[in-house]
Amino acid sequence: MPRAAVLLGLALISLAHAINPTVYEQDDNGDISLQQFTYVLRADCSAATIDIEVKDANLTPVPNAETYLKYVDNTSPFIGKRTTDSDGSVAYQLPGNVSFMRGLFILIIQKDGYRDKEVHFDLSPCYPAPPAQKKPRQNETNTTAPLPPKNPITPQNTSANYTNGTQNATGQDGWTLQNLPALPCPAALVLLPLSVLMFYKSLKL
Repeated sequence: MPRAAVLLGLALISLAHAINPTVYEQDDNGDISLQQFTYVLRADCSAATIDIEVKDANLTPVPNAETYLKYVDNTSPFIGKRTTDSDGSVAYQLPGNVSFMRGLFILIIQKDGYRDKEVHFDLSPCYPAPPAQKKPRQNETNTTAPLPPKNPITPQNTSANYTNGTQNATGQDGWTLQNLPALPCPAALVLLPLSVLMFYKSLKL
């Protein structure tokens, strides 16, 4: 196999793992009359490396620029300091598994005659995707049929019906008392003692 084909295959494999980090903020600090940096930022998720290309405003590579890389969520937040080569490039090897490095990175680029560049980014494109949730089947859903509404209790006037010497009383809650003895007439309670008294007096006469 030709060597060029092998190199091309390796390059394609490396590009398959390279991602563009998510940049949240970038600032230019210093005298506004100085030149500004531009940059290209890439990360290799499998190799745990960060590659930086430092350029000027005309996209010309800037050699001998000082770069500083910090990771704010690490116990040793300072990862390192590197100087760009003649192509304006520099690479950092990260100390650990990229999928666990979910904090913020800070990149600082400095060189005489240029304004300092500060870039805040993370490697969220390297994080593993969460597992897809399985949709439950129709018969696997935990659904409960709603209960029928309770019949409200309607207050009712208490009434008493006298039929064949028995009393049927219906209360407010719908309860019924049956076969109760009939109550005597109130007039009978008054006339009974009077009739007894008159009968007693007639005996004396």
